Amino acid sequence: MNLIDYLKDINKSGCIQLPNGRDKTIKLFFTNCIKNTLPKKEILCQWDSLLNTYVNEPKAIYFIRRHHTDSNNNWNNIRRGFYTKYNNDFCYVFCDNYLAHYFYIMAINQYVPDYKDFYDVMTTRQFPYGFRNTKEEIPYQAFKIGKSVNINNNGWKLAHIFSVNDNYNFDYEEDSKILFPLGIQDEWKIYNGSNYPYRKIDNDIDSVDKSKMKAHFLRLVHPINYFLVPQRKNETDVVSNNNIGEYKELLQYMYLYMQEKYKNIFETYQKNILLDNSYNTIRSSNLGDIEIGIEYGLQIKTTSSVVMANANQVYNESDIIRAYLKDGLSFRKIESIIMCINSKNRRGGWVTKTILNNLGIENKHKGILKNKTVSAEILTATGKYKQTLVKYKNIL
Repeated sequence: MNLIDYLKDINKSGCIQLPNGRDKTIKLFFTNCIKNTLPKKEILCQWDSLLNTYVNEPKAIYFIRRHHTDSNNNWNNIRRGFYTKYNNDFCYVFCDNYLAHYFYIMAINQYVPDYKDFYDVMTTRQFPYGFRNTKEEIPYQAFKIGKSVNINNNGWKLAHIFSVNDNYNFDYEEDSKILFPLGIQDEWKIYNGSNYPYRKIDNDIDSVDKSKMKAHFLRLVHPINYFLVPQRKNETDVVSNNNIGEYKELLQYMYLYMQEKYKNIFETYQKNILLDNSYNTIRSSNLGDIEIGIEYGLQIKTTSSVVMANANQVYNESDIIRAYLKDGLSFRKIESIIMCINSKNRRGGWVTKTILNNLGIENKHKGILKNKTVSAEILTATGKYKQTLVKYKNIL
């Protein structure tokens, strides 16, 4: 099947549904949950060859994951599908992380397009940038929107071993402002000879800057950088506040696993993505034995974060809240005295922290009611924290 036809029906190509499970350690979580979501080795090797050939084409178009959200919901600052050209024919297009979903779905379903087919679809703007947009973006988009895929619907979140926007061997935060400027919408317009809008930059891109853009592109689209974890709403754990896909020790474990399995390919990939030295010091050091106390599944209640840590212990949530806000006890002290958990000196207290964070209670609130009434605190509180104070006012 050619790539265009595959993309038309990509919503029919799926991934497995998130299973129900409980795992005590990183190794068990990897074995029981993550491992089954990784593409086959021979497929990743084929994608590696295809992408390494493509990025060195003089007219390759790179996808860049920038300007896809705005903290103030200013839709005029969203740039998905916006196309930029340099004088020497180098081009890139902005996208969001849903672009990566397409590459994962192709890899997990063992689909690798013919190279010429892939090149033609990419360079003729037929590969979709993702499957979401706003009405403010549509007039300026040169790339089309695609079909949605079912990664999230099946309970998963697509995670990256190497962040797309961090851990480079150059100052990415500053350089990205120059390489991928936000600009204003009117910079994207239709020029003579084209039937689509794009932004023209009147200078050539040099080899150094192109290598930085290539590194970003390869982090975004290469399936060797992907793994699936439960969405935050579908898991609870004692180490990451239900954001296990960004838990440092899990990322390190995934790094070592891929390093061992792919060896030379993975080493070359790290050079191509201009990785900094932060990963050079990672050793096995029993990463797999780290306790994460994770429970996952489509029906999980994420407020029950203590279940894996101490399944048989009965405790009152109100006791934990009062001990933290009024008595000023530490997370570890609460686990020891109230929950009867043998809390470790290092990485201890995560069970309590997760429970309190889910109630809107943060580190800054420790002991806040020692010298202040709960009524006074409610007056300035907001969100979930305020709701918690109101609910437990009588015991505080």
